[in-house]
Amino acid sequence: MTLLETILSFTLFGMYVVCRFTVCSMTSAKERPVLDPGGLFRPFRWLIGAALPAPPGLRFATQAAHVRR
Repeated sequence: MTLLETILSFTLFGMYVVCRFTVCSMTSAKERPVLDPGGLFRPFRWLIGAALPAPPGLRFATQAAHVRR
């Protein structure tokens, strides 16, 4: 492996880890009980949970509504 390949692989892995924890925290904040623990084994579920809108009445939904104004 060359130096450039090593740097690129560490950079991409770091981006993957940051994105994975960001999406996980968004899914947890939206209180998706099925998608949150299921994402440990299949991270695609966290993407679905982060993309779905938050149920009304949650703190996450009210904070998002205040930001949109």
